[in-house]
Amino acid sequence: STFSDSVFVYPNPTANFEADSVCFGLATTFRNVSTGIYEHAVWNYGDGTSLDTNNSAIVNKVYSAPGSYNVTLVLHTKFGCIDSITKTVIVKTKPIANFTFLDDSVCIGYSAAFLNNSIFSNSFLWSFGNGDTSSVTNPTYTYSIPSSYTVELIASTSMGCSDTATNPFVVLPSPLASFVSDTVC
Repeated sequence: STFSDSVFVYPNPTANFEADSVCFGLATTFRNVSTGIYEHAVWNYGDGTSLDTNNSAIVNKVYSAPGSYNVTLVLHTKFGCIDSITKTVIVKTKPIANFTFLDDSVCIGYSAAFLNNSIFSNSFLWSFGNGDTSSVTNPTYTYSIPSSYTVELIASTSMGCSDTATNPFVVLPSPLASFVSDTVC
């Protein structure tokens, strides 16, 4: 005797996602581009945090430190079928812009020296508050008009991350020397 029956094979979904490489402190955007029908999408962000069951097409995650993270997306169907994919996501180190002045203020015509104390950076853009700029690491600059200026430093990395620091700087007018003399006999 022969027995025959129909067997239905459910299609497996195909897990896939895209993610941005971001600078530390910004949210990494995960785009679920999986195909097929599934009940649950479970994200493992690779940083030791709890699994995230999230069926949204776009999921944002802010990491607590820069680095490389192996992120896994697992799809579950209501019939018990599973598919997963793991990709490496990079959270880039963000520089910290910081600077001081050699002197708190200078008189007009004298050079102001700027001391760059930035970390995790390799290129710099200075704005001296009057439209002039420099890309020197530790520039000196001579102002031609006495005033209070906002000096800005943008410190950047080769990976495209940047940070900005600003500080006020005062340029004083030149002092006028004068004296009065009495005639003494």
